[in-house]
Amino acid sequence: MPKILIPLPLFLFSLCLSDGGTGAQRANLALVYMIAKGTLPLNTPEKDGLKEYSGARNSTYKVPNTETTHRLMCKTHDVLRERVSSEVKGKMLTVTGDIWTETMAMKSYLGMTVHYLNGNRYVRSTLFRIFQRN
Repeated sequence: MPKILIPLPLFLFSLCLSDGGTGAQRANLALVYMIAKGTLPLNTPEKDGLKEYSGARNSTYKVPNTETTHRLMCKTHDVLRERVSSEVKGKMLTVTGDIWTETMAMKSYLGMTVHYLNGNRYVRSTLFRIFQRN
């Protein structure tokens, strides 16, 4: 029976650590992870509460604006997409789907997830795509 691998939330740090990233880069990637994981709005870094908290933790760190956050999210997405693409290349995949409705906005979505065994025979699951249904 294959083991189930739970991805670590701090995997984003490897994106900058492998390039000798700075503390600010690590903080920015942690911010991107927080926004993505919490499905927060992109303007979250510009909110006064986050700026105040960030300043209290490290007075030299400048919280990125919305445009910078958007660029960081796009860059992170591109890097992760490339990593997943290379990991699943040539492997047998299982695809599952899920349909849900956001009741306040009355929008329906279809999410597709791919499941596969990595080189160590761990089950990996990756959200492949989300489609908004009309």
